[in-house]
Amino acid sequence: MEAMACGCPLVVSDIAAHREILDDRTAFFVSPDGPGQVAYAIKTTLQSSALAQARAQAGKAKAAAWGIEDMALLYERVYLNLVGTRDTATLHGCKLRTAERNVF
Repeated sequence: MEAMACGCPLVVSDIAAHREILDDRTAFFVSPDGPGQVAYAIKTTLQSSALAQARAQAGKAKAAAWGIEDMALLYERVYLNLVGTRDTATLHGCKLRTAERNVF
C-alpha cells in the first residue's frame, strides 16, 4: 500500500490478500510459483512505461482515497486472512476485531 501511495508500479503475487485490495488496473499479477512470470512482469513493467505509469497512477489514486482508519482495516484484513479467518481471530490470547463496514 505504501508503494501505491508513492506512485510505484506494482508486480505482486496473485494471491487472495492482494486481490482484496488490488485489481488489474493497479497491479501486474503473477503466479507466486512462477519465476518466469515474475521476470516477464518486471521486464514488461520496465519496458512499457505507459502501462507502468497507468498502473502506478491508478494505484496512487486508489491509495489516496483511503484514510488512516481504512488503511488500518486493510492491514487487519490481510493479517486475518493470513491466519485463515475474515471476522475474528485469537492470536496468542489477543483478540482481533474487524470493522463491519466494507472499505473497498
